[in-house]
Amino acid sequence: MSDGTSGESTEQYFRQLSTQYQQYKNQLESIKQHLDMVYTSSEECVKALDTLKNLESMEEGVESMVPIGSGTYMYAQFNDLNRFVVDIGAGISVEKDLEETKQTLNKRKEEMDNAYERLNESYSQVVQNMQEIERQLNEYYSKAQAKQAGYRAQ
Repeated sequence: MSDGTSGESTEQYFRQLSTQYQQYKNQLESIKQHLDMVYTSSEECVKALDTLKNLESMEEGVESMVPIGSGTYMYAQFNDLNRFVVDIGAGISVEKDLEETKQTLNKRKEEMDNAYERLNESYSQVVQNMQEIERQLNEYYSKAQAKQAGYRAQ
């Protein structure tokens, strides 16, 4: 890169840093969206695990309200509390018993938590890169102002 001494090279350097900064900004937005999705998935696992825990204390044949979305519930009777249908990906679902379902959800939650941690590390690294670019831009801007002030004083 240029040391910022010539006008054209400094301007080019500013443009390069600005472009890189914008790319990092876009990358941050993408990482943030992924963080939100992973967090939501992890929370869904927690809710499902809590529901399974509550079902363990229920007796078969009991009637309960089941959420169907948008704050709407329906009454349902639970005839078999040991059979669950679990999405395993790619639009495929399999039937599992209570323990297998809990294991699947716990594993899924752990994977989501690990993914969240990795994404959060990436987010922090991009923020550090952006801060370094800001520091460089401020440094070169200060040098350019000082140089311009020196020309005015002559």
